[in-house]
Amino acid sequence: MQTPTMSTSMAPTPPAKLPAKQCCFCGTTTTTNNHLNRRGSLAIAASSAKKKNPWLDPFDDGPDDEFDYRGVFSGGKQEEDPRPPEDPSNPYGFLRFPQGYNPELDSLASKVRGDVRRACCVVSGGVYENVLFFPVVQMLRDRYPGVLVDVVASARGKQVYEMCKNVRYADVYDPDDEWPEPAEYTHQLGVFKNRYYDLIVSTKLAGIGHALFLFMSSARDKVGYVYPNVNSAGAGLFLTEMFRPPTTNLADGGYNMYQDMLEWIGRPAKGVPQHPIPPLRVSISKKLRAFVEDKYSRAGVEKGKFVVVHGIASDSVANMKSKGDDDCLLPLEHWAEIAKEIRFHFTSLLVLLLLFVTLGIMTRNTEEIYRDVKKLMVCLGSSEGSGLKPLFVIPHQKHREEVEEIVGKETNILFITTPGQLTCLINDSVGVVATNTAAVQLANARDKPCVALFSSKKKAKLFLPYVEEKKSCTVIASETGKLIDIDIEAVKKAVKEFEAAPGFALAQT
Repeated sequence: MQTPTMSTSMAPTPPAKLPAKQCCFCGTTTTTNNHLNRRGSLAIAASSAKKKNPWLDPFDDGPDDEFDYRGVFSGGKQEEDPRPPEDPSNPYGFLRFPQGYNPELDSLASKVRGDVRRACCVVSGGVYENVLFFPVVQMLRDRYPGVLVDVVASARGKQVYEMCKNVRYADVYDPDDEWPEPAEYTHQLGVFKNRYYDLIVSTKLAGIGHALFLFMSSARDKVGYVYPNVNSAGAGLFLTEMFRPPTTNLADGGYNMYQDMLEWIGRPAKGVPQHPIPPLRVSISKKLRAFVEDKYSRAGVEKGKFVVVHGIASDSVANMKSKGDDDCLLPLEHWAEIAKEIRFHFTSLLVLLLLFVTLGIMTRNTEEIYRDVKKLMVCLGSSEGSGLKPLFVIPHQKHREEVEEIVGKETNILFITTPGQLTCLINDSVGVVATNTAAVQLANARDKPCVALFSSKKKAKLFLPYVEEKKSCTVIASETGKLIDIDIEAVKKAVKEFEAAPGFALAQT
């Protein structure tokens, strides 16, 4: 009987031996696999000390210094994409794309270069924190030309962005809510996914829960702050870049609370230098300005003849104070004493001025006459020489009776809760006397004279680091560390520097 034999095609073939490779330095011959393993192990050992985030992939060796990832695609800042042609037969102006196809405008070069066409900012906090976020939005616009910036903030924080022309959409979702409604949570995730963001930044201190929320947005880059303690465990695994503040309250950083994020956005790149941090600027619309002008006219004051008083003690959510300064509201009894120095009886000043001109004591133009009369009034110790009326801004209607009872029934009072209306009011005023509320930052953003009251010099330096550059801002700090012990006489002396715009014209003789 003939025994069966295995065919040549079915016989197992020995594994192919990898070609040997001779080392150019020592002359030894090694296989390719051994050479690659040795090279990979050396690279891991060399880069393991440089790893900043221990939650990332332990087998990730980091970027190769000898390899140019951007290549020929990098040549400075990104350029705005040309708009595709519109469909002339469509009355709604939709773009012309083949039916049944999903348009994709991003190129591979844009992906490699890291361009940002759509960005979203999740901002934690109230009015004060969102006002200080304006330089971050401006930095995004400067660093990535043509970017569309959206904002997600609380209901109070959203009101701020009517003063920011760089924001496309402002959605209401409170990131500080620890137990959000499931419907709101999933709806916001759907909004993130449907808008296809390239970059999403967050100012809420993230643990693994908030980091997962950002990760599920499907954005390409997820950037945010994390807790400076063990609560941040696992958050770095879902974030592209993370910042660790010194305390668990980000607002403790004051005006520069977003310094790390600003430096990361404005970081230098190939052909792009380090971007300087832009100053805080706000814009107001003509429609809102006209509405506020009608509102304060009904309160009994005229444009350019009143001083905004902001920062009375209140438990209202519309007091616009910072989370980083708990002692920033002053009782009405102190404001009543300050208001006496601002109060003005226009008739007495005008009669005295006309008397001087009639007697020939002053023969110069109106502005010089007004300045001299004011100096004379101050020298005589008169409290009626400023030519102004104090306008008390209250965050709730329940404070109206308190102001009339303590300050006086003839006091001018205006009920304002939105930062946009407050900015218009400050813009039409002569100046602002306020504690550490959003009114101080808005006055400096509009370059208006301001007297800022702080509980300590440390807080003043923290929230107004630029005060030395701005000559129009006067800072008065308490010596005891409590705002209630502030020197009222120093405040009275500072408010005398406000000058009202003369609303009359005299012929030059």
